[in-house]
Amino acid sequence: LVIIAGWNVPSYILLASLMAATRSAFVLWTDTPDVYARRTRLKAFLRSCWLRWIFSRARAVMGTGEPALGALRAMGCPNEKLLKFPFFVDLENYQVSNVASLARKSMRFVSVGRIDNLVKGHQLAVEALGRVVQRTGKQDWHYTIVGSGPDAKELRALIASYGLQEHISVTGWMEPDAVRDVLHRSDVIIHPSLRDAYPAVVLEAMAAGLPVLGSDAAGSVLDRVVHMQNGWIHPAGDVSKLSEQIAWTLKHRDEVIQMGGAARATAEEWPVSRAIEIISSIPMGEDG
Repeated sequence: LVIIAGWNVPSYILLASLMAATRSAFVLWTDTPDVYARRTRLKAFLRSCWLRWIFSRARAVMGTGEPALGALRAMGCPNEKLLKFPFFVDLENYQVSNVASLARKSMRFVSVGRIDNLVKGHQLAVEALGRVVQRTGKQDWHYTIVGSGPDAKELRALIASYGLQEHISVTGWMEPDAVRDVLHRSDVIIHPSLRDAYPAVVLEAMAAGLPVLGSDAAGSVLDRVVHMQNGWIHPAGDVSKLSEQIAWTLKHRDEVIQMGGAARATAEEWPVSRAIEIISSIPMGEDG
């Protein structure tokens, strides 16, 4: 069985076509496709024909979560071919964040990702925290942004404009083990992305027992976060709503602890063993 991941590039399209033409056993695996991409009529027609052929020959078509499955349905994939196959986190590598004394210390927010304002939206979290301080005066928190990217200088300037240099740190790029340590020292993850197919860091944070302050433009947020149970969902780009949600966490710290436990419980529903079960369930016969 060949699993073709990230198939929407020429080399993978060629591989999928070859596998389909030779009736080999293959599966497509993709995160959320962009169903709104603009194409000429001819290109859209030819692509639609190719997709129907590929979908019909694939043993299964796996999407990383419900947003991906919905997009694949819109592209013409039959329901009986679809399987939910998200990214998986080795839960044994993550311990629940120590938040037992959260009421007696500063709240620790964290974001992880490339500093690209048009994608990850870290500046929106900075603006939201700035509004919280201006509105409530609360300063018993710290926000760590892990990552590097083209907008790092601009982000630091924004932090300085709010006078929040003592409260917001931009660490630069970190090794995965170091990122995991930061998650374990944090209380809440903020993921305010403007477009993000299925960010794995949301899954990693939930495995560490962190509730998620996430936008509805992130596939894994939509797939795993239940609003006010294991996190909060805000409309992408809505700084006011994000600011309100951050202020809520600062006022309701006991609930944040409970929501962190619920986040870990959600993560435990998707152990690596479940990935093996899904792969093993795929029919291998000639007739699919």
